[in-house]
Amino acid sequence: MSTNNAAQSNWGGVSNAQDVISIDGKIRLHVDGEEWDFHITARPAFNPQMLAAMVAVAASWGLEPLDDGEYESEFLDDGSIRIHLVADETYFAYADNHPLFYEEAA
Repeated sequence: MSTNNAAQSNWGGVSNAQDVISIDGKIRLHVDGEEWDFHITARPAFNPQMLAAMVAVAASWGLEPLDDGEYESEFLDDGSIRIHLVADETYFAYADNHPLFYEEAA
């Protein structure tokens, strides 16, 4: 998995948020603390084991999938599925101390 502070062009544009994209390019973890936007998007024919690994990465950063009762997963026009995440107290401790979540002053 690779981290990137701009979305890959094949994911449709540039973002100031942080993205982690699976090696096969079919799963993206999107982390935008400023906009409070956390989600995983999986493209058609994704590898379920790769999705489980991405959920584990999100969990290690204090992000967990919302229950369907809170916010249902979305099916996008391109056939992808988007799973919305919520931050827990671990996220705040991690975000304050990890360069993935902030840019250092120049």
